[in-house]
Amino acid sequence: MSSRSSFIIADTSVLLCFICSNNETLLINFDPQRVIYVPQAVADEMERKLTDRQFSCGSLTWNTLISSNRIHILEEPPTLLKIVRGWAGVRFSKEGGLAKNLGEYMAIAHCIEQSQQNPHHNIALIIDDGGGQELARKRQVKTFDSAYVIARAVQLKQINTRSEAKNVWEQLNKFGILDPFDRTILNDPRLYRQT
Repeated sequence: MSSRSSFIIADTSVLLCFICSNNETLLINFDPQRVIYVPQAVADEMERKLTDRQFSCGSLTWNTLISSNRIHILEEPPTLLKIVRGWAGVRFSKEGGLAKNLGEYMAIAHCIEQSQQNPHHNIALIIDDGGGQELARKRQVKTFDSAYVIARAVQLKQINTRSEAKNVWEQLNKFGILDPFDRTILNDPRLYRQT
């Protein structure tokens, strides 16, 4: 990441995978000088998901990260709905809209709004969903996925070997639907060669 300010917004699936698998440090250290910004819609979805038996193991960690100020919840002003309606249509609303996509739509809208307000800042969305990544790219929002977060951990020497990366990937995959390890950048042996 460059020295300019970063504005990183994570989608629910990414947060669940890293937090529930006890690999949240890798996500938080993606850009160690910054916090991870999370839209209120994503935070609300996290709260709902963390009550599910599969994800309840991440509840304490989620609350700890919020209270430690490493994750900051973003308010959702009415201007964001206008941005979302630009691609989702005028019938979209937070209450009756595309609830399945609400978190990622609001995350993309936050990125767009922040890039308009702060054109010299690096603004990126961490998201694994292919449809969400494509939608973000169409709106000129830079995206990273969980594989890139782990690759960054390799660069930061938090993960040293392909075997360690594969183990983390398998842990994440217990809480989400990720690409097979062999189809990610993490499978490339050059990533693990230290310079």
